[in-house]
Amino acid sequence: VGKYYEGTLRYTVRARLDAGAGAVEGYRKRVEAQRVEGVMDKSVSIRLGDAFRATTLTVLEDDQRLMNLGADETWMPLPADGVLLSRKLAEALGAQVGDRVNLWLTGDSDPVSVTVSGVAEITIGQTVFMSRAVWDGCKKGDFVPTALHVLSPTQAGLDYLSGLDEFEEFQYPPSEMADTLKVLESLQGVFRLMAGAALGLAFVVLYNMGILNFVERCREYATLKVLGYHQREIRRLILTENALVSGLGVLMGILPGWWLTGVVFRSCETDTMVFISTVTPTSVLLACTVTFAFSCLITGLLTRKVRTIDMVEALKSVE
Repeated sequence: VGKYYEGTLRYTVRARLDAGAGAVEGYRKRVEAQRVEGVMDKSVSIRLGDAFRATTLTVLEDDQRLMNLGADETWMPLPADGVLLSRKLAEALGAQVGDRVNLWLTGDSDPVSVTVSGVAEITIGQTVFMSRAVWDGCKKGDFVPTALHVLSPTQAGLDYLSGLDEFEEFQYPPSEMADTLKVLESLQGVFRLMAGAALGLAFVVLYNMGILNFVERCREYATLKVLGYHQREIRRLILTENALVSGLGVLMGILPGWWLTGVVFRSCETDTMVFISTVTPTSVLLACTVTFAFSCLITGLLTRKVRTIDMVEALKSVE
């Protein structure tokens, strides 16, 4: 969410306009702001082979600078002879760069055939991005903005926009991000439940493996008792061995865990939202610490069973 509203969207405010909007050039002259760009959104249907999606066509100005559509929230130019598909839409259609897709505008039976020239790395929305020049080449009507992206407007500029007959509302990225986060907060209980279940499962698995290992090695521990080792020495040997094995296992599990985190996040994605897994050194350290602590705790519980070993039974030959 933060990547989209704080990284992809670079404008200060989005002013929505109704069907009575005028030319972008007029707004650019009259609105006091660092930069004003026109945007035209249209509902379209997109088809590639048998794959079909209802989505939004966003037409941006050729030299737009207020949306970062590249990887890692960087700016990338709009293609001069094709369209960009959002990452989620490209995955849903199975589209690759160079494919030809058909776009149907609402109420239009004549589709527009365009080339997929790239993928827009945005995390929210299934969107087709097109430059104004490509739109004009489609000959499907004039470029009439449905919104204005405004960077650093003055109060006079905001007052001018709000006083227009075609003005509908202001949309501020921080406010939209807060609203989206409120919706996601309702899922926090589910995430906490999943985390608790994962910790419980990890404890049970480690305990069962520890029990199996102890039972398999009872004969060895009994032999050490016969050779004169004290219970404290045997327990120390078990703890040392467990610490070495657990430490090695934790280190070897970092990379597979990193990959598995991405798999889990991708399985939770919706049709309009991409969840990007961000694994920080702090989270890696926390996961390693919890796993190692569980292992040491379980080993401490199992070492108490050393005193219960029946040497006669343990040293009997297997018939």
